[in-house]
Amino acid sequence: MTLPLTGYLDRISARPGEAVAVKVSSLLAGRYTADLVRVVGGDPNPDGPGIRLDPVPEVAARSFPARAQPVHLGSCVEVPAAAGLALPDSWTLQLRVQPWLLDEAPRVLVSRLDAAGQGWTLAMTRDGPVFEETGPTGGRRVALHAPPHPRGWYEVTLTATAAALRLEQRPLRRLWGV
Repeated sequence: MTLPLTGYLDRISARPGEAVAVKVSSLLAGRYTADLVRVVGGDPNPDGPGIRLDPVPEVAARSFPARAQPVHLGSCVEVPAAAGLALPDSWTLQLRVQPWLLDEAPRVLVSRLDAAGQGWTLAMTRDGPVFEETGPTGGRRVALHAPPHPRGWYEVTLTATAAALRLEQRPLRRLWGV
């Protein structure tokens, strides 16, 4: 179920006088009105103390134009490639990941592809991490059979040289205590 009006602040709390950014998405047409409240109690349980919102009189309610801001599940960033940026002959990429919804399809962790789909992709499958590189003269692939535990944290390291690929996966249980 998608709520017709959703929003959040860029921070959980702020001191008096500090600015906060408000992010809102509305599936409704027209405008919406927003005001600032202090959450004193947030327990919606009918047997609990209930929800208590106190108005902040120093900040007047304001009206804003409604617009839809789609939410894409998962964490994602897309960065346009810089012109002339080339990888060195030898490079290492290290990520800390917590794979969740692993099924038949590989889940891309990071990739660098051109408009024709040539380049490289590091992905996670339910069998473990996979690196694939494609280009006009062929490609390379390395896969590690190390099925990740659901919701476990891992450090995935890829080292690439002209001659070899090395892919490693290390659980981070001790680091986070899970």
